[in-house]
Amino acid sequence: MTSAPPFRPTRSLFYLVFALSGFSGLIYESIWTHYLKLFLGHAAYAQTLVLVIFMGGMALGSWLCAKMSGRWRNLLVGYAAVEGIVGLCAMVFPGGFVFLTDWFFTSVSPAIGAPAGVLLAKWSLAALLILPQSVLLGMTFPLMSAGMIRRFPESSGKTIATLYFANSIGGAIGVLASGFWLIKAIGLPGTVMAAGAINLALAAAVWLMCKRQADAASLPVPVPLPLSTRSRPAPLFLPVLLSVALLTGLSSFAYEISWIRMLSLVLGSSTHAFELMLSTFITGLALGGLWVSRKIDSIPAPLSTLGWIQIAMGVLALATLPLYGQSFGIMEWLIAALPKTGSGYNGFNAASHAIASVIMLPATFFAGMTLPLITHILIKAGTGERSIGFVYSANTLGAIAGVLLAVHVGLPLIGLKGLIVSGAVIDMALGIYLLWRWQTPRLAPRALGALSAAVLLAVALSLTGLDQKQMAAGVFRNNQTLKRINDIAFYQDGKTSSIAVTRSADNVLALRTNGKADASIDLKPDSYQIDETTMALAAALPLVLKPDTRTVANIGLGSGMTTHTLLASAAVSGVDTIEIEPAVREGAKTFKARNHRAFADPRSKIIIEDAKTYFSSHRQRYDLIVSEPSNPWVSGVSGLFSVEFYRLLKRHLAEDGLFVQWLQLYEIDMERVVSVMKALDENFSDYAIYATNFGDAVIIATPKGALPEIPATLPDMPLLRAELKRLDIITPQDLAIRKLGSKKLFAPWLAKSATPANSDYYPYLDQHASRDRFMGSNSFELVNLSMASLPLVEMLGARLPWRETSVSSAPHWQRPHPAVGAMVLRDLLMQVPLTMPPAMRPGDWHNAVAGATQIVEACNAPPNGDAVHALLNFAFDAIPYLRPEENARLMQAISKLACVTMLKQPERLWLNLMDAVGQRDGQGIAGSVDALLGAGLDTTPARKRYLLALGMLGNLSVKRAAEARKIWQTLAPQLYGETPPPLLFKIMAAWSGV
Repeated sequence: MTSAPPFRPTRSLFYLVFALSGFSGLIYESIWTHYLKLFLGHAAYAQTLVLVIFMGGMALGSWLCAKMSGRWRNLLVGYAAVEGIVGLCAMVFPGGFVFLTDWFFTSVSPAIGAPAGVLLAKWSLAALLILPQSVLLGMTFPLMSAGMIRRFPESSGKTIATLYFANSIGGAIGVLASGFWLIKAIGLPGTVMAAGAINLALAAAVWLMCKRQADAASLPVPVPLPLSTRSRPAPLFLPVLLSVALLTGLSSFAYEISWIRMLSLVLGSSTHAFELMLSTFITGLALGGLWVSRKIDSIPAPLSTLGWIQIAMGVLALATLPLYGQSFGIMEWLIAALPKTGSGYNGFNAASHAIASVIMLPATFFAGMTLPLITHILIKAGTGERSIGFVYSANTLGAIAGVLLAVHVGLPLIGLKGLIVSGAVIDMALGIYLLWRWQTPRLAPRALGALSAAVLLAVALSLTGLDQKQMAAGVFRNNQTLKRINDIAFYQDGKTSSIAVTRSADNVLALRTNGKADASIDLKPDSYQIDETTMALAAALPLVLKPDTRTVANIGLGSGMTTHTLLASAAVSGVDTIEIEPAVREGAKTFKARNHRAFADPRSKIIIEDAKTYFSSHRQRYDLIVSEPSNPWVSGVSGLFSVEFYRLLKRHLAEDGLFVQWLQLYEIDMERVVSVMKALDENFSDYAIYATNFGDAVIIATPKGALPEIPATLPDMPLLRAELKRLDIITPQDLAIRKLGSKKLFAPWLAKSATPANSDYYPYLDQHASRDRFMGSNSFELVNLSMASLPLVEMLGARLPWRETSVSSAPHWQRPHPAVGAMVLRDLLMQVPLTMPPAMRPGDWHNAVAGATQIVEACNAPPNGDAVHALLNFAFDAIPYLRPEENARLMQAISKLACVTMLKQPERLWLNLMDAVGQRDGQGIAGSVDALLGAGLDTTPARKRYLLALGMLGNLSVKRAAEARKIWQTLAPQLYGETPPPLLFKIMAAWSGV
C-alpha cells in the first residue's frame, strides 16, 4: 500500500493568496489614512506625512528583505509569519488608537504645551501607530516573490509579474470594497479587523501549505544568467536600474496626484469619487503586470523594451490633457441624462469609473510593466533574489519623493498641467537614455524614427491647455453652471484643492473649491446673494445672543465675510480664522469690498492649518467658535460634523461660550441632518437651529446651561447693525422668525430615531452624503417648521418677549415669510394704513396685500357658502404668527365678519379653538379640539390634520403626553396610513411617546 503523495501547492494557489493579501493591504492603507487624518488632520503636510510613514515603512521592509532574505531558509514560512503579525496588529489597532490618542490629548499635549513640541510628538505617535505594520507589509512582496522563485525556478519573470498583478488587482478591489461597503456596514474598526482576519487566515494557510515541504533553502536557487551573450553588465548596472525604478515611481505618483485632482473637478471630490479614482489607478498597474507576465521571459531585448515602455508612459500621460478636456462635456450630459434615483447614482459611479479609466488606464498600463520588468532584468543579470527587495524599495522611495514634490512644490508652482508635463519629461528622458545605452544597432534606424515621432507627439500634446472655466464649473453638480461663468477672477492649484473665484455676467463672485461653490457675493450696490445672509448670520446671531464675546475662532475662511462680520463687534478682541488651504486666503482677497476687516483689522489672524490639528495643538479657550466647513459630501469634511470633533471643540470653549455650526440643508437627506444633530446633542447642554435662508441653517450650541433667546432689542453695535441692514435684517424679530427649534423640541424625536450620530469611526455622514448630493435630496422640511400653521416652536419652546409682530420680510426665502401676510391681515382688519415692510419686494408686497384682501373678502362672502373654510384662512395664515395681544384684537374684528355670523352652533367651536391658539392656551386648545372631534362635524382631511396637530400640541404644551398619544393613535392611521408623516408630526409623536 503506497501513501498518497504529499500535497504540493500550485502557483495559482499562491497567486490567490497574494491577491487576498493585496485586498487587505489596500484596506490598511485606506483605513490607516482615515485614522491618522483624525489624529493629524487633513492639512497638506499631514496627508503627506501619512503617506511618507506608510510608504517609507514599505520601502524599509522591502530593503530589509533585500539585505537579509538570502540568510533565511524558508521564505514562504517567513511570509506566513509576517502576514500573521500584521493580522494580530490589525486586531488591536482600533482599541490601541483610541487609547493612545486619548492619552496624548489628555496627558501628553497639556504637559508639552508648546505647539511645535505637540506637533512633533503627534508625528512620533503617528509613526509608532503604523510604521511597524508598514515595514511588515513592505516585506510581503519580496518574501512571496523570492519564495516562489525558489520553489518554481522556471519562468521567474512570469512569477514576479503575475504576483504583481494579483496583489494589485486585489488592492484595487479592496479599495472599492472598503469604501463602498465595509466602512458603511461595520465602520472603521470593523473594517480594519476584517482585513486582519484575512491576514490571519492567509498566514495559517501558507504556513500549512509550506511547513511540511522540503526546506526552502534546499531547493535550487536559480543560477544567475547574463543579460546577453555579448557582455556582462557594467558595474553601475544595478544603480542605474534602481534609479530608473525610483524615477518611475516619482513620475507615476506625480501623475496620480495630478489625475486625482483633475478628475475631482469632473467627478466631484467626494470620498467615493476618490476611491473610484484610486481603484482605477491600481487597476491600470495590475493590467500592465498581467500583460507583461505573458511576455516577460521571452522578450529578446528587455532593456530597450523598458526604454520604449517609459516613452509610451510619457506620451500617454500627455495624451490625458486633451482627453481631460472632453470629460467635462461627458459629465454634463450624464448629469442631465441620469435619473436622480438609487439606480441613477449607481450609473453615475459606473460612468465616473469609466471616465477615470479613459484618463488613467493607458499610462498606468505601461507603468505596471516597469517594476516586474526591471526586477526580471536584474535577476537575469545575476543580482539574484535580493533585486526584488531593492527594486520595490527604490520604486517606493520614488513614490514618496513624487508625493512630496507634487503636493508641496509642483502643484503650487507649476499647476496641474505643469506637473503632468514634468512627469512625462522624466519618463521620456529615462526611455531615451535606456535606448541610447542599450538599443541594439540592428534596430537603430527604425528606433530613431519612432523616437522622433514620439517626441514630436509629446511636444504637440504638451501644448494642450486646461480650460479654467471648465475646471471651476462643478459640472458634477449642475450641467448649467459653466454657462453662467463669465470669467475667472482668480485660479490656483493649491496643496489640498484647486481654488477658483468666478465672476458672472451680473458681477457675482463665487469662491469655488474643486469646482464646488462655497461662497458667493454680489458686488453690485444694494444687492446681495443668499449665501451672504448665511455667512453674516453665522457671526451675527452669536454676537446678538452673547454681546460680550471677546475671543473667537472661525473654522474656514471662505470668502472672509464671516470673519469680517465678527470684527464688526468692538467687544471682540481677536478672531483666529483657521483655514486649511493657502490658496483660499489668496482667493478671498478678491472679495475685499465685503471682507476688508478680515485682512486689514489688526484683531484678525488667519492661520493656515487643519482645524483638528490646530485645536489639538493649542490650549486656548474661546468665547465663540464658528465652524463653516464645505458640504459634508466633500472628502474629509464630514469629520467636522462628528461626535469626536464636537468633543474636541468643547475643550476649547469657555464654560458659557457658544459654538456655531453652519449646516447646508440642500443636497442632504433629513437622516443625515439627524446624525449631525445627534452628534451635537451628545456634547452640548443646549442648542438652537436658525434658518439663514431656505437652504441653509446655523446651529448655535452651548456646553453648559441654557442658550439665551433673541433679545427684544439688538445690541448697540453700529457696524454689526449696518452689516445686517445691508442684508435687510433690521429688527430682532427678523432673527427670531428664523428659529426652527431647540434641543428641548428636538431631543425626544432624536432619541426615537434609529439614525446613528455621525462619528469619526462610524462615518455615517460621509458614507451617504455623496448619494444625497447626486439625488438632489434636501432637508427643507426643517425650515418649514418656522412656517407651519401652528405655533409649534413657541409652545414647545420659549415664549417671545415682544407684543407686536414686526418683521422686515427679507427676501431670503422661496416665498415671503407667512408673518408678513399675518401683519397685512392684522392691519387690514384693524383698518391701519398698509405700509410695505423694509426690504419687501414690490411684487411680493402686492401679492401679500392681494392675498390678505382675498381672505377678508372671502370671509365677508364665503365661496359656496362654506363659512368654516373662509374662517380657517385666518387660523392658518394669521393667528400662528401674531402675538396674543394682537390675536385678541384680531378675533374681535373677525367676529364682525359675515363668515362668523353664518356659523351654526357646533361650527362656532372653531372660534373657541382659534381664540385658544391665539392666546397660546394649551389647555384651551386641547379642550376645543376634543369638542370639535366629538361634535360629529363633517371635516375634510385638511381640517382633520389641523385638529390632529393642534390636539397634540395643546396637550403636549400642558404635559399631557398620554392624551396627545391617544389623538395620534386615533387620527394618524386614517390620515397617513403607511405614508411617513411630516416632520412636525414626527416631533410631536416622539413627545407623545409613540
